[in-house]
Amino acid sequence: MYNTHSEGNKIRKVYLYFKSSLTCTEHPGERSAITNEIFFRLLGIAADRRVTEPDIILSANDIDRLTKALERLNQYEPVQYITGITEFDGLPIHVRPGVLIPRQETEELVQWVSGHLKDQVNERIRHGTILDVGTGSGCIAIALASKFRGNRIKACDISEVSLEVAKHNALLNKVDINFFVCDLMEDNASELLPSSLGCIVSNPPYVTESDKSEMARNVLDYEPGGALFVPENDPLIFYRQIAKKAFDWLLPGGFVFLEINEKLSGETMGLFKSHGFTDIACRRDINNKDRFIRARKPEK
Repeated sequence: MYNTHSEGNKIRKVYLYFKSSLTCTEHPGERSAITNEIFFRLLGIAADRRVTEPDIILSANDIDRLTKALERLNQYEPVQYITGITEFDGLPIHVRPGVLIPRQETEELVQWVSGHLKDQVNERIRHGTILDVGTGSGCIAIALASKFRGNRIKACDISEVSLEVAKHNALLNKVDINFFVCDLMEDNASELLPSSLGCIVSNPPYVTESDKSEMARNVLDYEPGGALFVPENDPLIFYRQIAKKAFDWLLPGGFVFLEINEKLSGETMGLFKSHGFTDIACRRDINNKDRFIRARKPEK
């Protein structure tokens, strides 16, 4: 990128060069955000220090790390896989290839769950066991565990790679979660007893093949398809399984909260109604799209 220890290795010039060399996006704001994230995560230099100390000289190792990161970014690799870390609901979450990167919309799901549980007058539900189905990086379970220290938290996933990352993230955030392998399509969840849960939360795969044309290369080329995509002819395949099993696993009066495909909100709500759930509600995300639903198992 520059000759080591030359005048050009001052952070001010390296920063401007790095940002101007990003070809993975044409949006100025995104270029700045990505560059700030790389400099902070890889070099430990936050934006305020970079501005107040523009003459910091970067080492040959620093330049090498930035050069490699720039190459990967311009291949459309997500910045979170390059730095190995992101934030979710204000908490540090490690990610790596093969593990879905947490989204801002899913933070909104956690906030809805959190507010709803805190308002519950039914003590068994309010302080009951919470299950995160398809935990991935563990972000949902960890965020809820940090908010509900008195609740027992369980989380499952079909991917042992994801569970390894999720366990690491739980240790990082000092929360106690019972992680276990579970294939939602099979009856192998022996850790879950009938009427044992107060709340189930899930962000299952819901992106159809026809939705791919609307998605960015960094997602399509790098993030795990198994955590994203569903068959075009059966887009609610995972929701159907959750509806069946949630009704058995939940305490009477317990709730299920789900992130959904905004194009299938009506169908998803109807599915849960057909399985006996009541008080079904849909909530829009920050982009004004139908993104979440809540459903309740009747008391009797």
